[in-house]
Amino acid sequence: MDIPRRFLRFRDTALRNFKFLESLGFRVTEANETYVRYEGPRSQIEIFHGRQSYELGANVIHQNEKYSLEEFFYLRSAHRGNTADFRKFTATDAHGVEVGVARMASAFRECLQSILNDDPVMYSELQKLREAHRHELAIESVTAQVKPKADAAFRAKNYREAAELYESIRERLSPAELRRLEIAKKRS
Repeated sequence: MDIPRRFLRFRDTALRNFKFLESLGFRVTEANETYVRYEGPRSQIEIFHGRQSYELGANVIHQNEKYSLEEFFYLRSAHRGNTADFRKFTATDAHGVEVGVARMASAFRECLQSILNDDPVMYSELQKLREAHRHELAIESVTAQVKPKADAAFRAKNYREAAELYESIRERLSPAELRRLEIAKKRS
């Protein structure tokens, strides 16, 4: 898809929808067809339209650490006991840009007080959220490597090895794999 960016009007749409930041001490430091950047007293805000993906997104840069709008929105929703999340919006025409940027600006306003208050507890919670996400990805990676080895050992009737491998990822096993684990333990 090769749409001339000037027809999508991202720059003007982002500047109009995020103008409220200027009244809060932020100033525009960069604005082009795919990227708008605001700098404030303690943080910077980036609003972007992916050059290849056409995804709309926003980041907050605080103490040299970049946080996505999705992270703020997820944390805010979790505090309210609501697991609703905010996902990036893909916009390939001017109407989509208008709707998506307005939606982003609205979500940003909801999270804005936490961002502007420079709340150390919130940023600490964001770091914990990231660490939990990294841990989950690591577990998924190990599981994806171990399951095929355990299945192969079970099929080869190497029950001791199969039992050890299945046991190492027990919390990630399906009911059928748990049954194989029990069989492998009995036969080893």
